[in-house]
Amino acid sequence: METDSNHEKMLNNQDKMKLQKEFADYNFFFRLSHFILKYRLYRGFDGLPFLGLRMIAIVLGKINAKKVYKKLHTIWQILYPDAFLKKINTNKWADCFITFNIELFFIISFILPLHSYKNIETYAPLQGIEHLENALKRGKGALITTTHLGQSVNPISTLLHHKIYINDKEEKIFVVILTSRSKEFVFREISKKWDNIDVVISGKFDTLQDIIKNHLEQNHCVLFMQDFYHKSQLRVPFIYRSKRYNFLVPCPQMVSSFHFNHGSPVLPMLSFPTDDIRKTKLIILEEMDLMKLDPNEEESLIKDELLKFQSGKLTKKAKYGLLSLKINEFLNPLILKFPFYWEELYSFKKKSSFRINFKEVNSYYKFLELTIEQLKKFIENSYEPGRDDQKIITVLEDIKKEMKTLIREKEEDFHIHNKFIEIGNLNTFQAIKKVVSIALAYQTIFIKENYSNIENLLKKLILYSK
Repeated sequence: METDSNHEKMLNNQDKMKLQKEFADYNFFFRLSHFILKYRLYRGFDGLPFLGLRMIAIVLGKINAKKVYKKLHTIWQILYPDAFLKKINTNKWADCFITFNIELFFIISFILPLHSYKNIETYAPLQGIEHLENALKRGKGALITTTHLGQSVNPISTLLHHKIYINDKEEKIFVVILTSRSKEFVFREISKKWDNIDVVISGKFDTLQDIIKNHLEQNHCVLFMQDFYHKSQLRVPFIYRSKRYNFLVPCPQMVSSFHFNHGSPVLPMLSFPTDDIRKTKLIILEEMDLMKLDPNEEESLIKDELLKFQSGKLTKKAKYGLLSLKINEFLNPLILKFPFYWEELYSFKKKSSFRINFKEVNSYYKFLELTIEQLKKFIENSYEPGRDDQKIITVLEDIKKEMKTLIREKEEDFHIHNKFIEIGNLNTFQAIKKVVSIALAYQTIFIKENYSNIENLLKKLILYSK
């Protein structure tokens, strides 16, 4: 099918690959994979054992993993408690992660093209196909959400190689995938194998809205990766109701937009890696419908949010955030169970970062101005059940009013040692407490003596963020 998404898809020097500084048109491994798929060099591997390629991946992984030990360890520290990390060898985890990514290259190049209707249950057995059938019977397409866990190409392939019954008629599942320019470059040739797929290069919502809406109106399935996001997107708890994992991470909001505005059903898909890296067990869950959830089965804050939603009293941001939160509850625990099989691991810390940068800051006024501005942005672009956003923003505005006279007063010499404050991967209370403690530590004697109310308001922020 030809759509508006089939535009010129060549990369330019602004496009970057994960783990690679070079863009994919000049990346050796991506060029090689593209070449293998284009000229069908994979055909000679049909039936051959994967062991040889896996041994190559293990050797290359061991050689290259040392380069990322330190960076990956900082990510393990976000995801796991120190007491747990002391019991395991995180360097071995890093070896597994790099080896896995190399094996992924081999699988895309040599195994994925060999998938067929006959063998797909061997590589990607799928449960819950009936939930997808029921959703598509409504004629509004389906929004399937999953993560880059295990062989992330397998969810795509298993959908392409299954058929469903709509109105007693057997049909192929038409799959729409959103991907980066870099990955589209790799999939460009293999996607020509199927007539029931459209590969859409992700970008700004305004440029994608009509394309996705057109597909949904034709009752197609759109596959979204819940862990494929930008740091500017709405932040919600990674796993709600978990004291350690209730930190905020960005989430793509296109799913929420098409669900609430177009009425398309949302179906989470669980991905379970297996001992055989080529294979993934997949389960499509029942439709995620906030209107059908029983508030009495939820904890108090979620219960209140659901009651507001079901009575039409929840704000747009809260609606979008609540749906993302519930999706995360299903998908993200599996990431913690199989961390070295998570493709997005290496970029997780960078993509979920939220920094308050202090460039050329030479006064407490400027420091506080930047801090208040960024904290307001953090609150406006995040969601936590039960949080009173308006109270927090009102206090931030009150601090700005108190600051107005600071410009006219002569301050003592001000020197800041922090180039930035990082509040990514924290919940609201943790983020505000961290920022306020630093803001109080940098107060000069002049500020303390003449603007004591600023300190009082900063402390009030902590109180309101609990």
